[in-house]
Amino acid sequence: MKCLQCGGPLEYAGQHAEHARCTHCLALFTNGQNGLTPLEVRAPNGQIDPAFTAVFAQQLGFAPRQASHQTFNVGGVGLKVNTSKLEREAKNKISGLIWGAAIGLFIILCLIGVFVFVWIKVKDAAQGGGAAAAAPAKAQTWDGKAPFVCSALDNVKLENVTANLASGPAITASAGCQLTLVNVNVTAPVGIDASGNAKVTVTGGSIKGTTSAIVASANAQVIVSGAKIDGKTQATANGKIVGAGAGK
Repeated sequence: MKCLQCGGPLEYAGQHAEHARCTHCLALFTNGQNGLTPLEVRAPNGQIDPAFTAVFAQQLGFAPRQASHQTFNVGGVGLKVNTSKLEREAKNKISGLIWGAAIGLFIILCLIGVFVFVWIKVKDAAQGGGAAAAAPAKAQTWDGKAPFVCSALDNVKLENVTANLASGPAITASAGCQLTLVNVNVTAPVGIDASGNAKVTVTGGSIKGTTSAIVASANAQVIVSGAKIDGKTQATANGKIVGAGAGK
């Protein structure tokens, strides 16, 4: 026998299978000698309540189950609808729309970021090659008693300093730093350690390193003009050292 409402398969409860329930729409029936008789269950307030009907079905001996189909009366004809499938498809479509919108927004934001970056670069180039190149180096004081660090796009100029350090690099330049040394005399295990697109210009003075006088790496550039370099120089990972031998 099949469900009288939706035609779905039945399950039975009771000692003699006197109760039947549709596994699709959860309609309840009395299973007698004359076949199935629809069993209409109403809550104490006289209304049909699916939650109350579910409790009643459990009292009859049926295990908890969620309806996967619903039957709708359209023009006197019972229309069977797979509500579980519709629910899954709706969730999948909504999830797809949300992910599509998120990915689309991410792409738009990336494109806007690229456009702004290119626009700023073009504007800077038109005004003379960028703000960093146009701005003059800022004079800064250094007593030479502790290591000097230049980073974060600094544009710094040191003049007439003598430093004699027993450990570490005396001067560290990184992260796009632009450092100008004029008549600076340094003695340390490592005189200058430049990395991360830093640019160091050494004019006059002397750089002495017991381990290395100058180390340049990661696209850093060290330009020596008229300075005495005493010690090894080492350029790696696209680092460049120009004119280091001119002042020896």
